Amino acid sequence: MLQPVRLLAVPPEGTYHSVSDGVWRGPVRSEDRMELAFIKALPLYKLTREIVCALVASACGLPVLRPAVVLLEGAPFASEDRFGFGTQPVEEARPMENDEVLLSQLSRWPRLDAAIAFDAWIANPDRIARNLLFRETGDFVLIDHGEAIPSDAHADTVVDNRLARFAAPALSAHERAEAIRRVKRSSSPFHDVDFGAIKVASLAPAWGGQSMLDECCRFLVDRLDHLDALIEQALGSRQQAIPFTSLRA
Repeated sequence: MLQPVRLLAVPPEGTYHSVSDGVWRGPVRSEDRMELAFIKALPLYKLTREIVCALVASACGLPVLRPAVVLLEGAPFASEDRFGFGTQPVEEARPMENDEVLLSQLSRWPRLDAAIAFDAWIANPDRIARNLLFRETGDFVLIDHGEAIPSDAHADTVVDNRLARFAAPALSAHERAEAIRRVKRSSSPFHDVDFGAIKVASLAPAWGGQSMLDECCRFLVDRLDHLDALIEQALGSRQQAIPFTSLRA
């Protein structure tokens, strides 16, 4: 069963450490206890995309952190946004700092094909190094989907699939055809996602994201009809290698 989004709040008395621009680490309050979390202040449309993509990825069996919506009212740090996106810290997870090591670990990751297909599906142009956390040998976590499902994208819009370009930069025609077949097969669970369950699990009425969430879900449903062609484009013959860990912004 799909776990629902967690609803958390920032206590005004907490101490928070800035991790990066707009991201803090500190205490949050759930219904029954205090805990540590990473909190990213976001405008509502980016928060909605984070929530939708995390829930959909989880429904497809991809490794993501359970999402939370964090009420920021009264927070002891400056934010123009009412809500933030929250996740629990994963102490052992970290971005990779070396392309060669990253590529070696990705080659051992059993979910790589599905992750490439997922980024094609959600129109994600932002799978940079820091958005792919390494936990242990052959094990990664997908994070940061606020740039996915661009507002100006159509169901068939082609978006740069950086993970595909990094993981499969120079394939022979035979290798490319086999990679395309594998990635297409890995996308089959996407067609079984219950978007009614996604909407329920989002708890969107509680944080004001219902209409935007409905739009995102419609986009993903419509995009399924184009997914095979998008995967072919992502792994196409004109693909060029990229220095993945140099992409930080």
